[in-house]
Formats: sequence, C-alpha cells, structure tokens
Amino acid sequence: MQIRIVKETELWNVLNFSAQMFWKQDLARYTEEGKEAFLAFLKYENQLERYQTGKILLFAAYEKETVCGALELDTQGEVLFMYTDPGYQKEHLEAKLLQEACRLAVTSNMYTHLTVKTIPEKETLYRELGFEEEGAFVPEYGMMKKTLRMSVQKCCQQNQAKKKSNTGLYIGIAVMAGIMFLVFILGVLAFFVFGTVQRQKETGRTYAQEIPFDEKMIPMPEEEPEEENDGILQAEAYIAVNAGYEIEEENDAFESDRSSAYFISYNINYPQLSGLSEKVEKELNEKLKNCARETVITYYENPTEEMKEWMMQQEAVVASQVNYKVTYQDENLLCVAFEDYYSVGNYNNIRVGLRSVVANVKSGEIYDLKDVISTNHTFANMWKEEAMDHYPENGFVNVYDAKELEHFFEGDSGEERISPIFMLTGEGIEIGFEYVTEDTSVGNGYLTIDFDKEELKRFQKKPKFWKMVAEEIS
Repeated sequence: MQIRIVKETELWNVLNFSAQMFWKQDLARYTEEGKEAFLAFLKYENQLERYQTGKILLFAAYEKETVCGALELDTQGEVLFMYTDPGYQKEHLEAKLLQEACRLAVTSNMYTHLTVKTIPEKETLYRELGFEEEGAFVPEYGMMKKTLRMSVQKCCQQNQAKKKSNTGLYIGIAVMAGIMFLVFILGVLAFFVFGTVQRQKETGRTYAQEIPFDEKMIPMPEEEPEEENDGILQAEAYIAVNAGYEIEEENDAFESDRSSAYFISYNINYPQLSGLSEKVEKELNEKLKNCARETVITYYENPTEEMKEWMMQQEAVVASQVNYKVTYQDENLLCVAFEDYYSVGNYNNIRVGLRSVVANVKSGEIYDLKDVISTNHTFANMWKEEAMDHYPENGFVNVYDAKELEHFFEGDSGEERISPIFMLTGEGIEIGFEYVTEDTSVGNGYLTIDFDKEELKRFQKKPKFWKMVAEEIS
C-alpha cells in the first residue's frame, strides 16, 4: 500500500474514484442541491485548474496501480472530501491519508489544524479519527453540516510514523520527493509568469462513463508489501554520549518581492557547533553553512561566468529548501547530511540533491570519499553489484558500468553532473552518488549503499581516520 500526493497525470483517475465513492456512499444522504454543488465542485476542469494553481492538495492511497482512497484539502487544512473503498476497511485508510496530510503540514508549516464540514451521518467517523466539535450544525445546500477540528500535532501523535525499510539503500527521486518542495514555493510562484503552462483540453466527460466502476470490491492484498525508503534523512544516526560539544540549528530564509525581475526563494536549515577550539569551530561552522547553501551560492550569490550565461537562457528562478540530519557524532568525528529540494532556471523542474560534511572535530580536517577509500575498479564493481542487488530497476545503476562509476567516484563525470557521496551513519558507511543527467532513463536524484568497516577494509586509506570510526556502526 502506498499513500502519496497525486500527480497531474493521475488526477482524472483519482477524481473518478471519488465520484464513484460519492455515488455509492453519500448520494442518498445529499439533497439535490447538495449533490449538484458537490459534483460541480468535483468537475475535472474545475479540479485541474485548482490543482495547477496550487489551491488544493490531493492525496491518494494506491494498491499497485489501483486507487483505493482519496483525500483533498485546501491550503488552509480544510478537508474538502475524503473517500475510501470499503474493501480496504481493515487498512484504516482514512487515518493514513490524514497522517500524510499532517506530515506535509509539519514539513511545510502550511497549516496547524485540519477542519472538516461534515454531514450528521459522517460525524462519528471524523470523531473516531480525532476531530473535535468546533461549531453547531448549520444549513448548507439544504443540508445540515457541522465543522469539526483537529490539530496537526494531535494527528501525528495518534498515528504511528512509518517504519524505515532496512534495505541498505537510500534513494532520492526528484519527481516524487519534490512534491514537498513544491508546497514551499507554489504560493509565491503564482504571480511569476516564466513559461506557458500546458493545460489539458476540456473533455466534457462524466466520471465513470469511460472508466466503468467495478461493482466488485477490490480484493485485500494477501501480503503487505515492504514500504519504500523515505530517504537518507530517515537513516539511523550514531550519537555518542558526552561528545564534548553542542549542536544548534540555524535558519537562513529569503524570498524576493513581487517587483523583482529575478525570483529567489530559499529556506535553509543547517547546524552550528559550539564548545570546540575557536579556530576549528569557526572553520567547521562556515563549512556546514556553505554546504547547506550550496545551491544558492552556485546559482545566485557567486555563479561562474559559464553559469551566468546558462542562467540568462533560462527562466529567472532559483529556489531551495534544505533540511539536514546529524548522522554521526562523537568526540572525534561529525557527519551531517543535507537534503536539498531545489529548482533553478525552471520552477517546474524540481530536483533533489544530497550533500554531506564528514569532519574531524579536533583538527577541523574534512574527509572526502577519495581521501579514505581507494575507489578503484574493483571497488566500483563491488558497489555496482550491491546496488543492482538492492535496486535492480534503478536507471542510474543500469546505465553506467563499473568503469564509468570508477571515474565518477574520482570526481570525473565529464559533462554529466554526478558527484560521489560519503557519509557515516548509525547503520554503517553510506557511499553513493548525487546525479543530474539529461538521460530520461536516469533523471536526477541520489542513491547510496551502506557498507560496514569490514567490507571496506581492503579499500581503506588514511588508517587514522578509520581508527576513529566507532566499532558500533559496523
């Protein structure tokens, strides 16, 4: 079972499902006036315009390719409709859909409460989900409706978070993960006309005429499939007791005004250290901040002449949303991972990047992959075999052979933008790539595989570094 934000190409099917559920579950409960109002609201052309202008958030539950639940909200957190297939009653899809909406709210700070206007027949359902009364029943379209309310915090607390899959593989894909970033920039981009939005033609179709509803309930899955990994920020961290220094979060945010010819918007979170020697503390704090702000620095604050020329040919937009996680901390070493959802030159082209800083907190030395690992052909071949074993259908893994990976590990990717990744976590040593390519079968994102110290023993360089790495993470 997968629950996620609906893509535009999936909009028709999700709305069709919702219309079918309305006819089966609520039609008899609605007045003629209420029925006409809801179906007019649900009309495809109306929903498409709302979707493309960022006025709604639409979530769906999928069993393989089949829609089995849908939840639509506005950007203030009001539930506009929620329907689930009764055949999945044991899956508690209503609670899971609301949880996804709350997770988005926590990430984007869009709304602090969920509200819903419900008819009497559905009041019990929403109360069981945690909603509480906010007002009395009032007439609307010839029906009585009551507003219920639930805090996002309460929703998150009463619904358990998803468990992370221990596959040894972390992968970020911009097409999917970028949805969170879209929420960050969607509202402020509305007044910038950087390109033509290709809208689908009006069809005049009525839901379920072209896609008849199967009266048989969708069968329950025999086995719950393993959940996909949510990314490197879900990795288990190794945090030693009494590391001897403190870490505090800082934020750097900016948004250009409406009169600006260049749209800049960023919200960057990064850590800052205290309790180290003055020189090391200053150097590492600057390194951490610059790593977090890399997209803004590269494309806006300090672009190369080549980059300036490229940007002049693109749409005038730079946007970046950065979150981080301390994945390793002890008295000798620190590792911080930065996940960056960004858009440059085209706000429709959302990318996801992963960067890291691995540092000696006593000397201030920064470690790159090639400093501590001999990334020869044997190593590249081992990495590819592990990646193929964990994720055989990934485009990056399939397109590039071991010889090409060897060059990428050394930082030589030619015209491609492929950078090696090296991290310490509580689960081992993560090694992989961040990539941005023109090859549609590869796309852009990041991918890492975790190894333990023993697996890497024959490739290790700089023995002093490996002596400092805690045995517990192996």
